[in-house]
Amino acid sequence: MKVLIDDFAILGTEHCLLDGLPDIFSPDTVMKLDERLTRDIAAESEDSRTERDRTIKKLEILEAGLQTLNRLGRHKLSGRLDTFIQALHSGSVSTHARTKLTKFQ
Repeated sequence: MKVLIDDFAILGTEHCLLDGLPDIFSPDTVMKLDERLTRDIAAESEDSRTERDRTIKKLEILEAGLQTLNRLGRHKLSGRLDTFIQALHSGSVSTHARTKLTKFQ
């Protein structure tokens, strides 16, 4: 029952927030924005860039280690690890996976 109530609250909030969006943020409004404001709205934050760079470096370290283990023939790639690496490559890493990845710091 709690999930149903939470879902209705979320849907109601989304509806209220998104209902007027086409009037507020129309294509005409976007075209009238100056270049700097557009860049500020669309730009990636410094924190996001730093986290992405750190994650890429960790991925490179993990892949290098995996290649070494595979060359030595002592490691079989498990399905879970394979799925995790594919998620990192595709950029669809979940919050849970990112939490697990931070343990490598």
